[in-house]
Parts: sequence; C-alpha cells; structure tokens
Amino acid sequence: MSLPKTIVWTLLVAAAYYACGQLGLMLALPPGYATAVWPPSGIALAAVLLGGMRLAPGIFVGSFLNNISTDFSLNALGESLWVPAAIALGATVQAMLGAALVRRAGFRRNVLAAGANVVPMLLLGGPLACLLNATLSVGVLWLAGRIDGASVPFTWWTWWIGDSIGVLLFTPIVLIWAMRPYRTWFRRQAYVTAPLVMLFATVVVLFLFISQREQTRIETEFRTRASDVHQDLRIRLGNTLAVLSSVEGFYASSVNVEPYEFEIFAQRLLTHLEGVTALSWNPIVRDRERAAFEASARRAGLEHYRIAERGEDGALRSAARRPVYVPVQAIAPRDGNEQVLGFDSASDPLRVETMDQARDTGRPVVSAVVRLAQNGQPGVLVVMPVYRHGAQDYTLEARRLYLKGFAVAVFSLEGLLGDVAGRARTSGLTIALIDASELEPQLMYGVRAAPAGDLRQEFAFAFAGRAWRLEIGLDEQALVSRRSWAAWFVLAGGLLLTGLLGVLLLLGVGRTAHIEAQVAERTGELHRTGAQLARSNRELEQYAYVTSHDLKAPLRTIASFAQLLQERHGDKLQGEAREFLDFITGGVHRMQGLIDDLLQLSRVEARTLEIAQLSMRVAVDRACAALAADIAGSGAVVEIGELPFVRGDLNMLSQLWQNLLANAIKFQRAGQVPEIRIAARERRDDWCFNITDNGIGIPQGHREQVFFIFRRLHNADQYPGSGIGLAICRKVVQLHGGEIWADSTSGKEGITFLFTLPKK
Repeated sequence: MSLPKTIVWTLLVAAAYYACGQLGLMLALPPGYATAVWPPSGIALAAVLLGGMRLAPGIFVGSFLNNISTDFSLNALGESLWVPAAIALGATVQAMLGAALVRRAGFRRNVLAAGANVVPMLLLGGPLACLLNATLSVGVLWLAGRIDGASVPFTWWTWWIGDSIGVLLFTPIVLIWAMRPYRTWFRRQAYVTAPLVMLFATVVVLFLFISQREQTRIETEFRTRASDVHQDLRIRLGNTLAVLSSVEGFYASSVNVEPYEFEIFAQRLLTHLEGVTALSWNPIVRDRERAAFEASARRAGLEHYRIAERGEDGALRSAARRPVYVPVQAIAPRDGNEQVLGFDSASDPLRVETMDQARDTGRPVVSAVVRLAQNGQPGVLVVMPVYRHGAQDYTLEARRLYLKGFAVAVFSLEGLLGDVAGRARTSGLTIALIDASELEPQLMYGVRAAPAGDLRQEFAFAFAGRAWRLEIGLDEQALVSRRSWAAWFVLAGGLLLTGLLGVLLLLGVGRTAHIEAQVAERTGELHRTGAQLARSNRELEQYAYVTSHDLKAPLRTIASFAQLLQERHGDKLQGEAREFLDFITGGVHRMQGLIDDLLQLSRVEARTLEIAQLSMRVAVDRACAALAADIAGSGAVVEIGELPFVRGDLNMLSQLWQNLLANAIKFQRAGQVPEIRIAARERRDDWCFNITDNGIGIPQGHREQVFFIFRRLHNADQYPGSGIGLAICRKVVQLHGGEIWADSTSGKEGITFLFTLPKK
C-alpha cells in the first residue's frame, strides 16, 4: 500500500472509530467513562487485521478525539490531555495485540470460510485482548481522580464487557463486508449481517426505552424532593412573618412592656419557628431620651445596659451620638444573646436601609446578608415596623412620625437552611439560596454546583420585599447511586446475545461452505441414490401388503382345518382336546385381527391428509353406522350433542370416532348397558371434543400408557382386542395438529376421552 493510500485509510479508520465511539457514548451510563458496548474496539481489530499495523495511528487519533469529547477540559492542556492520550494508547496497543493473537491462531482473510476456527479467533481478539485496555484505562482514570476507588471494579467490568462485545459483534461484520467479489459472497454476507443488525437495533431501542423510563423515575423523585425542600423553606419563612405580626400587635397594643415580659412572650413564639436565632424588640430612642432609656433598662434588670455599636476591631463600644438610635432593648432567648442587648441597629447602614424601607412601606422587610451581632456569622434580619396606636394606613409623613420601633427576627443562614441542606445532601441534592434583588445576584447560602444532566430546578419567590431564588440540583454521584442498572443489564445481556448469535451465524456459514463443497462433489451420486430410494419405498410398501397377505394365508389354512376338525370330530373331542381346539381357533382370530390393525396403523401413518371443511356430526354418524350391529347388540345409548364444523380428513376422523365408540361399548361390566355421551366446546384457538362412557374406567396411573401400541390393561379373554385402537386415535389427532388424553368422570364410573382440533 502506497503512502498516500495509507494516509487516506488511516484517516478513514480514525473517522470510523470516532463516529462509532459517539454511538457507544450514547449508550453509556453516568459517569460516562464506560459503556456496555464499545463498537470502536471491533472496528480497530478489523482494521489492523485487514490493513496491518500501519493503520494503528488512526485508532489512536479516533480514540483520543472520543475521550476528550466526554468531559475532559482543554483549559489545562498538560493536566487534562495525558488521560485521553493514555486511554488512546491502550486502545491502539489492544488492537495490535488482538490482531497478533488472531493471526497466530491461523486467521485467513475469508472469515466466512473459517468454520470452527472463528470461535478461538474471536475469543483471543475479544475477551482476552480486551483485558489490556480495561486494566490500563481504568487505572489511569483512578490515578487522575476521575473515579474513586469504590467505582473501580464496576467501571473495569463495564469497560471489559463493552470492548469484548464490540469485538464479538463488529469485527465479524467488518471482515464479512471486506470479502470480494460481492457477486460470490453477497448472499452469505447478508445472511450474517441482517440478523445481527436487526437484533442490535432491537436491543438498543429496548435499552433507550428502559433508560428513558429510568430517567423519568429519577427526575420525578428529584423534583418531588426539590419541591419538598422549597415548601419547607417557604413554611419556615411564612411562620416567621406570622410571629412578627404577633410581636407587632403585642407592642402596638401596649403602652409600656418590660424586657422580661417580652422574653416570656417571645419564648413561646419561638417554639413555632425553625431557623430563627432570636426575636428582638428594637425601639426608637431619640438622642435626648438616651440617658433616661439606658437608666430605665438597668432598673429593669439589664445591668450595664448601654446603647452600643461595633468598632473597627469588631468589639462593642458605647455608640457615638446621633439624632436617633434603634437599640436592642429585649431579646429572646437571652442565653447566648446577652452581648446583643443595647446594640444600635442604626449604627449599620445596611440595617438602616432595611428599617427605613420597612418604616415607609408599613410592611415587613428582609435585609440583605449581614454579619450577625451575636457571632459575626452571615444571616438576615426580618424587620417589622410597629406604630403607635397600631395603625399602619398612614401617609408617609405619618408613618415616620408615629413609628414606635421594630420587631426583628434574626436568621442565621446556617440555622435557616443547615438542617434542610443536611437532609438534602444525604439525598445527593445541592442547595443554593440566591438573593436576586440586585442587578448582580448574591449567593446567600450553599454551593451552586453543576448538576448531573438536566436535573436542576429553580424556585423564584418574593419574601418580605426581596426577590429570592432557591436553586436545587442532583450531583453526578447521586445520579449513579439512584440507577437500578436494569438498563445496563438489558444492554449488556442483549448485546452479548447478539455477539453469540454472530458467532453462531459464522459457524453456520462456514459449515455451510464446507458442506457445499462436499455436496457439489456428490450431487450426481445423490440423484442416483434418490431414484433408488424412491424405488425402495415403493417396494417396501408392496412388501407390507404382500407380507400381510402371506401371513394371512397360513392363518386361513389353520382356521379352515380347525373349523373342519370341529365340524367333523367336535362331538368326539373331550376335555383337554376340546380346550386345545378352542385355543387354536381363538389365537388364529386374534392374529388375524392384529395383522388387520397393524395394516390399518401403517395406512394411517403413510396416508396424506385430505383436508376439507366438514361437519363433525357427519364423521360421528359414519362411525355409528359402522358399529350399528355392536350398538344394537349391546343396547348402547349414544347421546350426541351439538358438534361444530372443522377442517380435517373425513375418513380419518370417522375412524377416530369409530375406535373411541368401540372401546366405550366393549369395556363394560357384564350385564351393564353402555351409556355414551359425545359433546364439544369451543376454545380460543381450537375445539375440544369429548366422549364419556359408564364403563370400567382406567386407573389414574395408566391413562397415558393406553395410547401406546400393544399396551393393554386386561387380557384378551376378558376384553378382546389388539391394543392398537387408541394408538391409531392418537396418530389421527396428532396428524390434525391436536392432542388427546383420558380423564376420569367426576363422581361417576367410566372414563372420558378428550381431544382437540385447531381451528386453523
């Protein structure tokens, strides 16, 4: 192969490897590093087998492009590209190793004529050689931190299975269509390829269907959990507003409230709240009232109370003078919050902005994220304005004039969402609370992690004057843990079955090619042998009739002389002589009947059915006419129900009914009148006929053996016959495509024979 052709073929191999790799990645389960079928492994082995080692660079390029297209980032070239390069090198070496093993096993380009050798060749190039890249690539992914140690065994197994199935399924297809000329091999190529492609497509469609159902289930579970988290947060926030309304009413309706009274009142309200760190009352104190206010608080039991602010070092100090203060006068719970008493909210511009908005609107307002005075942790404040006389429907000037103070709910973001986020993390959910009130949204709590696929949901809602957004996602590891792997086993099992089917088809084609060569050599001989066989069949048929005639001739002679002996000397024979003559006569008659029954059975087996639409009543009537003497002699009562039209051979079905009726008449107790009922019932696909008698019946353990030839339950002296009648019945029913069996009559004596005839 010239250099330009080598380059072209190398590029074609790379393109084929990449295209088939994208198909394989479509069938991958998260995290997407391995799939239950990897078609490129079969393409790669076939390319090296057909084109030699010179095409190996195409395998490397195709594998490299496939792997960087999964999730490898190109931002850090040195850190990212060595992983797909190592995997591509493993795929290339694996194909070269597989080709070397297959050639060593005696590979020939004509895979359709390989016969039984195709099995060891595919096993060497598939499951054995594929151990290489599975081990190398999974080890690289583990070293690079792409998968954790717990995922290594399953990823290795999936990788090895995917590569092995890819070789078993796609290598034969490529090798088959490489055969020339198509005029000679096309029929066999289509014979092998068409079933494989159809089965492969069926398995893929089934996999996609199950995967979609699995994805829908996961999405439904995720959205339900996400909605529960959202509702939990909304309920907590709603309860907070309700509690603040209670505090507002408490202060608006009171002239003077002592700090301990507020603590008792607020402590009870806190039992209904989750996530609220504290409830506080922050009155409006003007500068001229400051000293009296501080003295009043100390008299109320708050020792060392003062209006304070935080300095640059974060420590509380006496507040600088300003026209208006908004200090914390009372807080619940007091334990853990003592240092906040006296803190002037007006010393913080962010808090001032929130309080001014609440004062002017008359509604509760939540602040942006602030550092809490208690512990410096991030949190938010929900501020409810309280007006003197409890009225809020004032003008803006009146609201500013009659403002009494603020009821404040203090939220630690960890307290608000910490337990919710903890429960969410155990379910694999990521939570982020966003303040979207400003042009630049602010992350308030959580981590905005990249979700797995489309499993991400946003809940936008307004709370106390600000626009918040709750973002919830499902991380990749949680997605993997939620899968039942049913889709993977369907795909792996179905594709393994497809690969084995390909091997069987190749074995069949190879065997056929070998046989065709032998058949071509013996065609003339087979033609001659066929003519001889046809002659032999005719001779055998004639022999059967001649033999029966020859057997009957001496029997007729014996019967004639026995009859003459009885007529001429019967009165002289006494004792044993008379008994011996009866034995001879009875034996001759039984032998003649046996020969007739055997001939009848052979005619049934050799006869071609003459199928026609007929009335089963006609067949029964013909059988009754043939047995008219037996019916009259025994006094038998035959009841015939309504019988349908069926498709069958009238003569054979008449013979069937004749044998069944004869048995019902014959197998009776002495002196008992036979009672026989014939009926039919329609089923979905067939008709079921039954004939019931009141005879001696058949024991449970013998109801199957009576249908075999010569199987008798009684000796000929009790009930005469050859034991062939029911065997003929079974043969007739089987020729018509039905079944026959015996069953007892519930609560009565006798037996019921049932048989079926298909409608079609």
